[in-house]
Amino acid sequence: MPTALSTLAGAQVPLWISGTTYPQYFVVRSPADQQLYLRRTNGAGTTDPASDSTNWQPEGARPVKSRQIAYVSFQGTTGTATISAVNTAKCHLENIGAKIAPGGGSFETCMPVLTNSTTLTVTRDATNSTVVSSVGIQITEYY
Repeated sequence: MPTALSTLAGAQVPLWISGTTYPQYFVVRSPADQQLYLRRTNGAGTTDPASDSTNWQPEGARPVKSRQIAYVSFQGTTGTATISAVNTAKCHLENIGAKIAPGGGSFETCMPVLTNSTTLTVTRDATNSTVVSSVGIQITEYY
């Protein structure tokens, strides 16, 4: 039986089969995305592990599905940008640089958040809101 430990040791991981009963900690490969998933509790189901976070959790490292960069200009202390649709639960956001307004130069905190699958919202530090005029955010989505 492939478990998380045997998977690390190089054991062959079976493809998930709908309706099959799996024991807790069993590892399968999802037909939907070919990634590995660990069974959270004993049981069966008809929902692919890639879409069933109640019964299955991702196992192992995840390859990158997509990467995009959005540039957000501010209206006051908040700015938004429309991005290509992503799964917000499988994304990492990284600030890749800010455009400083003339006369600026001090550090300003910018907090990026995916408001929904196609909207990136960035809020900047209200105490110093005239320094940064725009910011670049890299959105990395994983399988």
